[in-house]
Amino acid sequence: MKKTVSWIVNHPVISVILLVIAIALLMPKVNTLELNSDMEQFLPAGDPQTEYYEHFFKDTFGSDVLSIVVVKPKAGNVFTHETLTLVETLTEEFAVIASVTGLLIILALFGLLRLSVNNDYLGFFKQNSPIRKDLEKLNRDLSGLNVINVIFNTEDDGDILEPEVLKQIDGLQQFMQQLGTFDKTVSLADHIKLMHREMNEGREEMRRIPDSRPAIAQYLLLMDYDTLAEYIDSERRHASVLVLHNLSGSRELAREMDKVRTYIDKNIRGYGKDGKIRDISIMFTGLDYLMKNSTDAIVRGQVNSLGIALVVIFILMTIVFFSVKGGLIAIISNIIPILINFGIMGWFGIALTTIPWNGSGAVTPAFLPSCT
Repeated sequence: MKKTVSWIVNHPVISVILLVIAIALLMPKVNTLELNSDMEQFLPAGDPQTEYYEHFFKDTFGSDVLSIVVVKPKAGNVFTHETLTLVETLTEEFAVIASVTGLLIILALFGLLRLSVNNDYLGFFKQNSPIRKDLEKLNRDLSGLNVINVIFNTEDDGDILEPEVLKQIDGLQQFMQQLGTFDKTVSLADHIKLMHREMNEGREEMRRIPDSRPAIAQYLLLMDYDTLAEYIDSERRHASVLVLHNLSGSRELAREMDKVRTYIDKNIRGYGKDGKIRDISIMFTGLDYLMKNSTDAIVRGQVNSLGIALVVIFILMTIVFFSVKGGLIAIISNIIPILINFGIMGWFGIALTTIPWNGSGAVTPAFLPSCT
């Protein structure tokens, strides 16, 4: 087998030519293929189920839609009190099963409304895990180990040094600090405020952004460029706000970032230059933010894959049974356990995450036997 694979890899052109020739030779035989949907062929000869099907299903009751429970009394008389009682009991049980299933589906639908996405890497460790304890101690004693970068973009080179721009950066930082969920924020504005205080005899009330752009430019000349390179680009057009936090769950991070976006929409405006109002654009980046977006994309992709799989099952079962009704019955038997599963997750607060969802591709194949 290994030699065959190695030969194919080493001779791709010849392999493709041989494959094309094989397909050309086999194509005329495609018209001779027949689709046989007879389920009896999968059972051995003389199987009791085949005999029941032939006798009761085809000859006696003649229905191809219902599942039939055959009651055969020992005495041979169907119309006895015991037989009729048994039939009535079975009928009532079917009604109970249908009612319970309907109730579970309704509860599952409400549970789906409570389902959320959360990729919490720390939650994969036990409470007494050494790794978790060490991380919690570091988060408690130091600033958060997780980082998000908030990027401010201006229109022209040097515009990031405009006092109006730096004041808006400082305002966003103060808002994020007030939320209490972000441990620390650092930006060029912090360095300018510190330098301005020291240039004014260390008075704390002077720890603010100066109103003069030339003053800001002079302060930059006194600072080490390597220190500032993390917060401002060489063209003085873009600035980064470093946000440190200890939010390990993507759901918590998404909730806090929504608050930040709301603040930005309401408070971040343009800046005036040369008699014109220029725009400030803001974007979020960083490994943590990338992981959050990746988690959302993975979950969306898995949901789409699951939906596509169900559609494919419906089409295949419709072809197999030559009946749209048969395809619907098959798809319902697949949808119900999926709904109940996700409904239970919603009610018990089990969030969708990248780890369990990596195996979710096996959910649909696991239900396929119910279709066949």
